[in-house]
Amino acid sequence: IDHIQVPIYNFDQPWGTLQLRFRSLDEGGWHAFVHNPWVRFVGLVVVSGFMGYFLFMKRTLRQLDPTSVVPLRVQAAFDVLTEGVVLLDMQNRIVLANRAFGQLVEVEPYDLIGKTLDEFGWTSPDPLKPLMRFPWKTAREDRCLELDVPLVREGTGKKAKKFRVNCTPILDEQKWVRGVLVSFDDVTALDETIRELQASKAELETLALRDPLTGSFNRRALFEAFEDQWEVGQREGTDLVCIMTDIDHFKSYNDRFGHAVGDQVIQVVAKVLSTAIRPIDIMGRYGGEEFCILLPGHSIKEGQVVSERLRAQIETYAGLAVRTTEGRKITMSFGVSAMSLGASDPLELVDQADKALYAAKQAGRNCVGQWTVDGPVVEKVEPIEVVSRNS
Repeated sequence: IDHIQVPIYNFDQPWGTLQLRFRSLDEGGWHAFVHNPWVRFVGLVVVSGFMGYFLFMKRTLRQLDPTSVVPLRVQAAFDVLTEGVVLLDMQNRIVLANRAFGQLVEVEPYDLIGKTLDEFGWTSPDPLKPLMRFPWKTAREDRCLELDVPLVREGTGKKAKKFRVNCTPILDEQKWVRGVLVSFDDVTALDETIRELQASKAELETLALRDPLTGSFNRRALFEAFEDQWEVGQREGTDLVCIMTDIDHFKSYNDRFGHAVGDQVIQVVAKVLSTAIRPIDIMGRYGGEEFCILLPGHSIKEGQVVSERLRAQIETYAGLAVRTTEGRKITMSFGVSAMSLGASDPLELVDQADKALYAAKQAGRNCVGQWTVDGPVVEKVEPIEVVSRNS
């Protein structure tokens, strides 16, 4: 029903008609809005634009798909490499990554596409030399090769990995940079092997130069240092003192307390002697309980005073450091000579000091014998501190 007509009568005669007309339900509301021509036109434009944008994006994404940009054979060739390899665009974004690099950073190669290489936590291996610029950025901006650049990356819950990074700018036909090829060589295991070899080398050098019981120079290293100091003395006209010393009645320690205690006595004596001489002085274990000490720049008189001071310190402190000897005092005898007393070579100087040591033994032990041009003598001197001309 869209209208109603009601006739009006005046008595029995028609007088007029009342007509009521209703608007159709199709002419308003949502239905009317949808059927409006302008609305239909705008809707058509929107739908057409959306479909066009959808087709455009689909084509664009297909072109950006690395499987279409990089042929499978190229990806397969990169995956054969044991080094991690990535190809970057001008914004440092990854456009290609091989399987080895994915394993290094613990990410699937396909998921790396589009990520920036900077975001993987690369740092400098030297805390004192922080990383100012990534090598791939340097290669791109400076158009140069970056070779063997050390980088470190912290693994997830693991120790840091160390890499050697090589970067090569990629140029087009007009020599414009279009990207960077970056390779990562994991040298973590190699670095650990090198450190172990260096530690082993240092240990072997120590064993070759040092006496294992006392840590002093062994006899071979002692004479090498002796030769060097002898040449310095001859070249510069300075004196060189040689002191020979050994432990009094050492055999009695081994016989009464055992060889373990005897070794302990040797260690204690070596420690007292080494801490009582200058850093430039040289001490070595000559053999058994005998030691040789070189004092560069000292005169024979100064050497005699130093020997007396060493003797007094051994007598005072060495016995206290060896508890198993039941308070028994440890003493040493000393023989001293100097280069200025006419020795022709280091061996003769050692022989002179050794003869002076023998004289000290003959004089009752626990004293200092001195070599003179007339032979060895034993004189009592006060154990005062001596400041060397070269100290």
